[in-house]
Amino acid sequence: MRGSEWDYEKARRMARLKEDMLKGLVDRDIVDIVEAVNRRAEYYTTSSCSGRIIVIAAYTPGDKPGAVILGKWHRKIKGFELAEAVGNMPPNTRLAWASAQGPILHVAARNLEAARRMLRIGLTAGFKHSCIHVLSDRRIIVELRSAERIDIPLVFLGTPTGISVEKAATILNYYLSLGKSRLNRLRRAVSLGL
Repeated sequence: MRGSEWDYEKARRMARLKEDMLKGLVDRDIVDIVEAVNRRAEYYTTSSCSGRIIVIAAYTPGDKPGAVILGKWHRKIKGFELAEAVGNMPPNTRLAWASAQGPILHVAARNLEAARRMLRIGLTAGFKHSCIHVLSDRRIIVELRSAERIDIPLVFLGTPTGISVEKAATILNYYLSLGKSRLNRLRRAVSLGL
């Protein structure tokens, strides 16, 4: 991407980020990392999540277009919240599962050298599933993704799996905490590597 295009796109993204922050749409526990990355001329973030727990329902596995999000939290949860989410399953779905997913950031890099540097920062911080996600003439996107994730089936083929919502919440909260603890390593790696 040429310099003027890069500057325009970064300015546009930074304006949108500012709006999203004012609306409370950016996870507070990742804001400092996002800001540190965005202070550098050769980077801007396109999305971020500090980690989440999500409950999804679908008719068949892998049915992403037909999937319904029943609940989403960026904090620890209680068993009753899982029960309430599953209780809202649409009648046309037969599967429901809860997932704890670790932090993820998407970072646009001005050039391949900058992308490689950001990728090294992520890997150094223990974000093992990091990669260059998009490599095109128009842009380079580095995905910084931690490995902490677990999926727990709650309903299978229309029948509850028998896993207690309290036990599921405990497991999901544990994995969410593991993922969020990675943010401290990323914070250090960003400050040292940038």
